Amino acid sequence: MNTLTTIITLLIFPGGLCLLLLGLAYEWVDRKLVARLQNRVGPRWFQPLADTIKLLAKEEVVPENVQARLFTVLPVIALAGALTSALYVPLFGLNNAFQQIPILGPLLGGREGEGLVGVTFAVQGPLNNPQFRINPLSILMPGVFRELFEFRAKELPQVE
Repeated sequence: MNTLTTIITLLIFPGGLCLLLLGLAYEWVDRKLVARLQNRVGPRWFQPLADTIKLLAKEEVVPENVQARLFTVLPVIALAGALTSALYVPLFGLNNAFQQIPILGPLLGGREGEGLVGVTFAVQGPLNNPQFRINPLSILMPGVFRELFEFRAKELPQVE
């Protein structure tokens, strides 16, 4: 996987592009409010984007006594870590909001308490050695079709 594909994946998959755009918008609002408090006009709406492009276009100076590969890769790893933290934001409210749409809600959301995005999984076996099964097709399907991909038990579990 090349670097460009990795960057695009990091930006699109966990919502990184949305986070970057919101960050730019908040930066603009912050600059605008500070300027108004100082009786100035403040920047135009695209100024944070222009500053970001200017920053990315600058030449990278690598010191002599460092490992050049680590010097260039570690900031990318730090950005990936920050963008990955967006995966841990609970999306239950957003996920459940699809179910509230009048006609499409029951189709997109599925059963009560389910949402647009969901994962079908099963845990089997004894407590000291459980076996996990995850169905990746259930992630791609809306709620009404998710029932087709559920794991069905062949027999009732035994209570010990």
